[in-house]
Amino acid sequence: MRPTTPLPVAIVTVARHRRAHLTRQREWVQRNARGAAHVIVDMGGDRVDDGPEVVVRHVVADDDPLPIAAARNLGARSVDADVIIFLDVDCLPSPRLVPTYVHRVTRYGGVWSGPVGYLPPETDIDDWSVDSLTRVGHFHDGRPRPAQPMETLSTPDLFWSLSFAIRRQDWDEVGGFDERYRGYGGEDTDFAHTLAEHGIRLWADGEALAFHQHHPVGSPPVDHLEEIVANATIFHEKWGHWPMRGWLSAFRDLGLIDWHPGSVRIVVGSPTVR
Repeated sequence: MRPTTPLPVAIVTVARHRRAHLTRQREWVQRNARGAAHVIVDMGGDRVDDGPEVVVRHVVADDDPLPIAAARNLGARSVDADVIIFLDVDCLPSPRLVPTYVHRVTRYGGVWSGPVGYLPPETDIDDWSVDSLTRVGHFHDGRPRPAQPMETLSTPDLFWSLSFAIRRQDWDEVGGFDERYRGYGGEDTDFAHTLAEHGIRLWADGEALAFHQHHPVGSPPVDHLEEIVANATIFHEKWGHWPMRGWLSAFRDLGLIDWHPGSVRIVVGSPTVR
């Protein structure tokens, strides 16, 4: 059941096996987001305990790919809040993140995303202050950067779901994430296109700063090949074009798939003859 008293803001995090990251995130939420409910949707691993202003929900996810879209939807349904903030388990909220998101969403509507600084390994960080992490964090080109003024995203394809905020009424209008997507990739781009289809604007704001804790990733993420292909196929059937073209092109160049932007389907294990 949801709490009976509506809360002004809730932070939703889905997690599996990232307990060290989750522990640090909970510390930062408690310090920098007082008054916000923290909804943690546990998809398996070590036990996640309730705590002050923490709501824990569980999703049965014994096998990969993980039901990330469904877990996010469960998190949003688990608490009444005027503003819902989604924050990946890797991400740490700065003191400006919650007040900025709440102000922007309640005043302007739409969906807001802030800059995310990708941090070096923990062993290379001596100072965990916001100023220090802002200096050492890597911010992707094409995404909002710290202190940039608010602006609209030029295309839904630029939306990332690792840190964003939305009004409850807009969330209810679009129905959340499409739960056919499972595992890695595509569900956030689909969500952004659904928002655009409903006339809900996508905004970026440099003040809603978060930091992404380091963990190893493949480039391209070959270990997620099958779920990326499956999710890209769902997206193509729904929207008529391919998402994640950078990854699909890299898989093709490695000889792992047969695909090009004009393809009607992806064939796994059949490299394109050039």
